[in-house]
Amino acid sequence: MLGLPALAQDKPLPKDVQLLIASAEKGDAKAQYELGHRYDYGEGVKEDNKEAVNWYRKAAEQDNPQAQYNLGLMYAYGEGIKMDAEEAAKWLRKAALQKYALSQNTLGDMYFFGRGLKKDVQEAIKWYRMAAEQNKPHAQFSLGVIYSGDEGGLKDDAQAVKWYRMAAEQGYAGAQVELGLMYHLGRGVAQDTVMAYAWDNVAGTNGYAVAKRNMNLISRGITGEQRAKAEAMAKEMISKNPKLIRKKN
Repeated sequence: MLGLPALAQDKPLPKDVQLLIASAEKGDAKAQYELGHRYDYGEGVKEDNKEAVNWYRKAAEQDNPQAQYNLGLMYAYGEGIKMDAEEAAKWLRKAALQKYALSQNTLGDMYFFGRGLKKDVQEAIKWYRMAAEQNKPHAQFSLGVIYSGDEGGLKDDAQAVKWYRMAAEQGYAGAQVELGLMYHLGRGVAQDTVMAYAWDNVAGTNGYAVAKRNMNLISRGITGEQRAKAEAMAKEMISKNPKLIRKKN
């Protein structure tokens, strides 16, 4: 018998949800994750974080990485269950070790910013790198931030440029601005103000406000001819790689 009393709501459940419940209660991990997601976001059922945790846990215990990731987030934010950073990290790590990039990203953030965990830049790098090698731009950008700063004596401008460029080429505007700054300062690359302006121009096209401010500052130190060249370069860069501009949802 289906556990409908625990799932009761004002109107009958949609047929697809009933089928999902049936599969979930038979132990199908994918269905359990999907049902948890439905309760998490109120899709076809009344939003219920505790039920979301219940179903995420069932799937997570069967090594479903999406469920492990989402269960980790529920613990991290205290949604449907008491906030517990150690439990959050436990489940996020399980998903991350299954190469689930979102979980790797999140663990990187937790270690880098000390969110619920003791700040540990080396651990942050480890998890960010795993996600970055799966071509995730946030992780690539984060590595750029670490290597362009002075966290634990890890400053490496060449590495910073490498990771910023990888994120920038996927349309990550923050990385485009930072790459422009590296060109402007000649850090990790030959100093090139025109190229700096071009990258800020691309980021500005992505709607990044800081880029437009940077362009105004750079304009004071270059000629009109150089500015025109930079603008032409930006157009050519976008033409060759349309991914430089992120599609708006």
